[in-house]
Amino acid sequence: QTVSAYKNTNLIWQTNVISVCGKPSVGESEIRYIKYESNKLFIIFGKHSFAEIDIINGKTTFIGSD
Repeated sequence: QTVSAYKNTNLIWQTNVISVCGKPSVGESEIRYIKYESNKLFIIFGKHSFAEIDIINGKTTFIGSD
């Protein structure tokens, strides 16, 4: 549920995707897939819920679910 960013051994930011986006309507409250693309992490959690994390500051945004 939690994604953390480190530089060397120092924690830069940490975010809990489930706390920020809410429990998924279908599936377990866990991250199923992470994809890095253009300074963003795209997250799939539950079965069909999507979020985006800015890797610079850790800002987490709920994109939606299908």
